[in-house]
Amino acid sequence: MVNTKLKIVTRLVAHPEKTESLKALLRVIVEPTGAEKGCINTNYYLDQGEPTDFTFLEE
Repeated sequence: MVNTKLKIVTRLVAHPEKTESLKALLRVIVEPTGAEKGCINTNYYLDQGEPTDFTFLEE
């Protein structure tokens, strides 16, 4: 059997007035997503130059 590593990269751009809500939602889903069977890592990143631009990474 071949082990395949999959990376999922999702870019999310929030409306400026929804940035904090999106950040809060991402904080909530990072831990349970990372606990899923087979998940190696999960995290989100915020573009320092554009505070409404988020990248969610799961592998």
